[in-house]
Amino acid sequence: MESSSTNQPPPSVATFVAGTGDKVSVFSDYRAWIAQLIADFDRAEHEVVMEMYTFEPDGEGGDVADALLRAAARGVRVRLMVDGLGCRAVPPEFLEWLSDGGIQVRTYNPVRFWRFLLHPGKPFRRRNHRKLAVVDGGVGHIGGMNLGARFADWVDLALRVEGPSAAQLRESHEHVWEGHYRKPMFMPWRHRGTLPEVHFLDNFSDEQYSPIKKHYLHAIKRARRRILLAHAYFFPDKRLRKELRKAARRGVKVEIVAPESSDIAAVDYAARHVFRKLLRDGVRIYLFRGAKLHAKAAVVDDDWMTLGSANLDPISLFSCLEINASIQHRPLIAHLTRVIEGYQSRSIEYDIMNWARRMWPERLLDWLWYRIRRWYARWG
Repeated sequence: MESSSTNQPPPSVATFVAGTGDKVSVFSDYRAWIAQLIADFDRAEHEVVMEMYTFEPDGEGGDVADALLRAAARGVRVRLMVDGLGCRAVPPEFLEWLSDGGIQVRTYNPVRFWRFLLHPGKPFRRRNHRKLAVVDGGVGHIGGMNLGARFADWVDLALRVEGPSAAQLRESHEHVWEGHYRKPMFMPWRHRGTLPEVHFLDNFSDEQYSPIKKHYLHAIKRARRRILLAHAYFFPDKRLRKELRKAARRGVKVEIVAPESSDIAAVDYAARHVFRKLLRDGVRIYLFRGAKLHAKAAVVDDDWMTLGSANLDPISLFSCLEINASIQHRPLIAHLTRVIEGYQSRSIEYDIMNWARRMWPERLLDWLWYRIRRWYARWG
């Protein structure tokens, strides 16, 4: 797929009708997504289910909370699951207020001091990192966007699906709510022939199998022209890095957009350490400047795209609950390509000379955080 010929930026909200019969919208503007989410909640008649890694009560988080309470007040069944680590700074009174308003509230894997003593790694690794909402089983939202005032200026993506495929998201939520984390929702070996244009992939804390990683690998191996990635925390494991390098060596244009500075400095340092071999083999890396880039998205040729909550990081792919959309719809793929190209235009290219010019304290930090991150993820 070649770069878009127009200089006009892509719209912040773009809607397409897929072959599955779904109306699929991509949001690259936080406030537009919040407005749509609240509108969907206000139209709910029977049920709203939601999972959110970070749900803070200020700003847009408070607006969404009010919409959930309005739904509960008119008799809609409302479920909310938040993550214990992602919401560690949220006042307990906020969740109690939601519960008192008729919302079923659960905290996934609360952070307890004694758990660090018994299993130092698991309290951080075993997280529900999903951002999911389903209304009346027919409208679903996923993506990378959290709730709270501080996220309004982050650069992120969300996806809304209205139609039959939203039932997959409702099914996925049911597994999580009931604690059935070991059963992947979408198992490609059960499907024969052409896959549907829109389907969803979830990771359910399985250290041996990641459906999201499997689909990344499948798409990268089949790439013939272009691989375009935008990731907030770019720290892929050896297998993913190897396939990206192989793609670049066979002539595929491999481009990665990552933040110059994310909200987790340790990942930034660790990522720099793995850049060398990628750059040496022809992978082009762009560092996004300015606002926090928090997207998790990829496009391969004009055949496949993914967007969701999963980072290219072993902790995300093998230890956390995650959910991504896998889409094979060319107009939608073309739109996401333009969005990521817009990120490139706000970035500086990081080449092998930049990597070689690092001062020794930076090199040491990169190496140290790479080792710590690798050990922490139990990743080889």
